[in-house]
Amino acid sequence: MGVHASQEKIKKGLSVLGGRFKLLVSEDALEATLRPHTEDHSLSPEDLEALKKTLAQCGIVYGLLDPPEFEKGQWILAQGFPPQKGQNGSIEILKKPQALPDEESPRDYREVNKLVCVRKGEVIAKKKPPAPGQPGKDVFGKVIPPPPVKESPLKLGTGVFLEKETQLIKAACSGVLEISEKKLEIHPSYTLEGDVDWETGNIHFIGQKLTITGNVCRGFKVFVEGDLEVNGIVEDESQIEVHGNLIINGLAHGESLQIKVKGEARFNEVEYASLDVSGSVVIGEYCLLSKVYAGGDIVVTEGVGAIIGGECRARGNIIARIIGSRAFVPTLVHAGYNAQMFEELEKLNARLNLIEKEKLPLFKTLNKALILIRQKQLSPEKLKIIEKLKGALEKLKREEEYLFQKREKFIQQLAHYERRKVVAINHIFPKVTVAIGRFHHLVVENKEKVQFELSGQQVIPKPLSLSKSKGNPAQAA
Repeated sequence: MGVHASQEKIKKGLSVLGGRFKLLVSEDALEATLRPHTEDHSLSPEDLEALKKTLAQCGIVYGLLDPPEFEKGQWILAQGFPPQKGQNGSIEILKKPQALPDEESPRDYREVNKLVCVRKGEVIAKKKPPAPGQPGKDVFGKVIPPPPVKESPLKLGTGVFLEKETQLIKAACSGVLEISEKKLEIHPSYTLEGDVDWETGNIHFIGQKLTITGNVCRGFKVFVEGDLEVNGIVEDESQIEVHGNLIINGLAHGESLQIKVKGEARFNEVEYASLDVSGSVVIGEYCLLSKVYAGGDIVVTEGVGAIIGGECRARGNIIARIIGSRAFVPTLVHAGYNAQMFEELEKLNARLNLIEKEKLPLFKTLNKALILIRQKQLSPEKLKIIEKLKGALEKLKREEEYLFQKREKFIQQLAHYERRKVVAINHIFPKVTVAIGRFHHLVVENKEKVQFELSGQQVIPKPLSLSKSKGNPAQAA
């Protein structure tokens, strides 16, 4: 009887030991058993010797139990062991949205962080290669291979790379991390559909550009390291900080709305807001009762093009179609504005005024002392005091001379800003204060098509000329 034939027979059952028992091998060939046909299930030493020969003839050579074990009405003669499953490859995500604080911590429910952003070079995941399983062996001595293992089904898309030495997955660029069932990728430019609200939470974006198709709702914050475009409105009590350029196509509205931009900024309508922009500011329709600072120009010439109330200050020029209103709303437009230099100049002037006050009593004392010295009425001790007063006066004079020179340099630097202009293409109304550099002018009557320049220390109006720029007032200024 061949081994293979024996294996097939004993899986169905093979009568042994004079028909008193049936020899069986399980379907998976991991166990060989002996089932008694009678109530007497005992095995004599002669039975055991005969079984050894039978098992060898049937090819049952592995996991033999000596002696066999009786369990659940049958003898267990041999046992193999099954293969151990391996582990499929996987990718462990290390960069995840920040969870809300626990119940005992103060909560800011706006910090949902639904948008997960990463910086270039940041570790975002770790790749775990497949771990093969261990083979098993059946009672016939045959090796049973473990089930095959697979690589992770999650593929690496754009914006990520695998560092082979460490098996770390890193960001090839800054942007929004997106994880789907099949792909891991980073989007340097991202469009957030809908509003910034309780569902999205505050936005902290790192990348090239973020586009928000909806609104920034009341009280929410948007911080963007890159450019930002908002297609909807920005509501009161919101806070926007942008390291690149900003475009708001809707209304920016609210006394507690704060917007800070390191690049250029473009708005459609601005009401009651505070804007701090390092570059130039362009406003399409109007700027109403707002505080606007620009490191470049402020241009309000598209659509209505009106600056009404509030304060607009720019290091560059200020150009608008309409400045002020028929209701004579107090309005300040200040071109050539450099707050830091103005502050330094004020400090210099304050110190020079104080030096002048400190010098006066010293002069009076020394003049009286000079008369007494000529009359030889001062003791040696008092002469020493007089010498100290002379030293204090000389020290003040040296400081005064240094500050005069420093102030002159500041004034020369400010002259660059004092060449700026304020342009009203259509109208400027009374109660508008026009400032250029350090000097101010209050408009007391309605004027049309006028530009303001600095002449000496006076801000003067001049008829607006568009010839140099072929009708473009921004270029003319």
